[in-house]
Amino acid sequence: QAEKGYDAAMQAYLLAVEKLRREEMRGQAKLLRNFKVVGMTISGAAINRDALEELRPSCVLVEEAAETLEPLLLAALGPWVQRLILIGDHKQLPPKVEEHVLARD
Repeated sequence: QAEKGYDAAMQAYLLAVEKLRREEMRGQAKLLRNFKVVGMTISGAAINRDALEELRPSCVLVEEAAETLEPLLLAALGPWVQRLILIGDHKQLPPKVEEHVLARD
């Protein structure tokens, strides 16, 4: 009986935490809408994809694009992106390639 009570309390707690997280994210997106430019790392963009989805930027600029791993970039993008600008000097910082066969060539 005590285990069922614990499970129910834990479930209610997890739902409350998720609701709080969503509300915080909506508040952040509402604040960010006041700015013309919003910057974040590619890892931060992937981690905060929910906020990006709420913000729905039409233009995304990626600096040092050769250093950006494709999965992180794809995680940060959505169907709302109309323009993707990749900036980087492939001679300054060579691209990182996860596939050994491609990296060799």
